[in-house]
Amino acid sequence: MIETIRKGCDYLKQSGIENPKNDCELLLMHILKQQRSELYLKNDALGKEESGLFKTALDKRNTRYPLQYITGLAYFMDLELGVGEDVLIPRPETEILVEEAVKRLSGKKNPLIIDVGTGSGNIAISLTKRIPECKIIAIDISGKALRAARNNADRYGCGNINFLRSDLLNNVTKDVLREADAIVSNPPYINQEEYKILPKEVHFEPKTALFGGKDGLDFHRRIISEASESLKKGAFLVFEVGDEQAQKVIAILDNTNLFCGIEAICDYNDIKRVVAARKR
Repeated sequence: MIETIRKGCDYLKQSGIENPKNDCELLLMHILKQQRSELYLKNDALGKEESGLFKTALDKRNTRYPLQYITGLAYFMDLELGVGEDVLIPRPETEILVEEAVKRLSGKKNPLIIDVGTGSGNIAISLTKRIPECKIIAIDISGKALRAARNNADRYGCGNINFLRSDLLNNVTKDVLREADAIVSNPPYINQEEYKILPKEVHFEPKTALFGGKDGLDFHRRIISEASESLKKGAFLVFEVGDEQAQKVIAILDNTNLFCGIEAICDYNDIKRVVAARKR
């Protein structure tokens, strides 16, 4: 097996894969249904079928096709989530958004949370694991994304998540907004220039989940506008933002004169990654 991994690494290095050994190991773990340590206890060569599956997977990865789409799995916080080309692959930075939402809702009894652009459901499911008494409305414009999110929620027994197909908050009634304690969102925020230079892997992900308009803030503006008037007093908005976008989002919120306690929170790389605000 060591020789199989070595040859796989050599092949993936041709396309500049950053960590070819890790990718080979994860692909073999997926194909063989084994843990990483078990791979090195297996001295015999792959069977014909397994070898074919590994070659096909390596060929895909060599095109920079995302590893998560090949295996159908992505990991977020303590979750293992099913993913495919219809949903954005969850990123570690989004953990900050979840942590900040939990912090702000601490002590709130049976909070109602609206997750705008749920994708794989990673934010909604993570919140229900940390606030078991909460109720969540998970929104996405994509029916395929909602199916993926439902499947992931079912896997973790999250019966307190309701799924709604909607273009942002269009299909959310004012009565629901008046009851919501928080709106959380990791909206598309890649701008026009950034989209052109994204890593090859990212171009396999749904553009609708990435591209946020010319300056990357189209969806932040819309959510703030659609939520501002009806959102109840004391409710929170918690957004993920791109590099150098935090101050712009803060300015948009500030200009409404409807929010207070506006702040930016840094991610693990000291980049301002989340903006949070409270309705006056």
